[in-house]
Amino acid sequence: MRHIVVFLALLLLSPLTATAEPPQLVIGSDGAAVLRETFTVELDAGAQVISRSLPATVQAGSVLLRETGAQPPARIVLQEVLAGNPDNASYKPCPVRWALDVPAAGGRTFELTCVVLGLEWEGRHTLEITPEGDKASYQGALRVVNETFHDFADVRVSVAKIPLNFASDKNRSLPPARFSNSDLSPLSGITALPPGASVSLLLASLPAFPLTLQANFSLVREKDSPVEIPDGNFATWMAEWENTEENGLGIPLPGGMVMIYQTLEGGPYLLNAKTQRDMDPIPPGKIFSVGVGSEPGITLEKTEERTQSEKFGKTVVLTLRSTLKEPREVRVVNPIILSTPRGPRPPRPVRPSRGQPEEEKKEEAETKFTVTDASDPYTIREADQRIEFMITLKPGEEREIKYTNTEL
Repeated sequence: MRHIVVFLALLLLSPLTATAEPPQLVIGSDGAAVLRETFTVELDAGAQVISRSLPATVQAGSVLLRETGAQPPARIVLQEVLAGNPDNASYKPCPVRWALDVPAAGGRTFELTCVVLGLEWEGRHTLEITPEGDKASYQGALRVVNETFHDFADVRVSVAKIPLNFASDKNRSLPPARFSNSDLSPLSGITALPPGASVSLLLASLPAFPLTLQANFSLVREKDSPVEIPDGNFATWMAEWENTEENGLGIPLPGGMVMIYQTLEGGPYLLNAKTQRDMDPIPPGKIFSVGVGSEPGITLEKTEERTQSEKFGKTVVLTLRSTLKEPREVRVVNPIILSTPRGPRPPRPVRPSRGQPEEEKKEEAETKFTVTDASDPYTIREADQRIEFMITLKPGEEREIKYTNTEL
């Protein structure tokens, strides 16, 4: 009780002067950041109070203060986080105060850690395709956004590939974060984030590199699409190039929004205005692929029929039609089944009586599938269970791709 009384009395005093190092700001992939700062204060022995101002979007339950170095350390008696002010002014700083029991007078160094919401990062990729469509210029940047009213001045900024706000509902099912050097990327070019700032750090800039325009049919429903892709859809033109040193890149490219322009007679034209979407990260050596428009001159119709055998399976027919006056190379990607856990379930183990060893639990049976009787060469993508065909359509040609996906 003595410390609480002293604490309330000292709140009326001016905050103690403190010397601080530049704080560290680690921005996660989910709009949350971990703020850590180290500061030193001169304290007398006995009951003392120290205070700091944190961003208004701080998570009150995440605030952690610990002393480093001094032995014996000061004991934290009370921590008060004054978040959620009555007038709901989210732009006001959040004061935090600690009541301490200091064993001896002198300078003491503390480390303060907390989670702050309203900071995010993403990749931004911009291509400008030549009128001929065979080359493109490219700029890749990492964009950091401060959507809070807090001024982060003289900070060391890093970005993390993992979410940091495990108090949110969408992250509660995730395992605890385990950091490694590969998870963090320091951004030495960013030392300040004013309120509302959007700062971009250029990663790569290429004046011109070879570009492949690939006609593509993907019959796989996207994870954010509520409906299946209909039959008879048009092909999509895909702009593709390899993330290699030979192409002037060969660096890890972060995921983010892709903007594609093409220079025409009337000026630059945004090709993917209706299909702007986030791109997955692209490691070195992988292919950068993004849709730039539709090709109504090539259509596809898909039919499926159950196989007439005891084993479960289906025969798939993909009919391609071209009304173009020149040949086109077309890629077709379709989902297949390679394995499924849906098999005969083993009997439930009998609970042993006391003193007897428990019966080992058997794993659920797994059914394997394969592809047979394919009309054209294909590639199996086992990671996402897809089959891929590469064919050349002649002018005005109608062509069938046929295969059977059946149980082993």
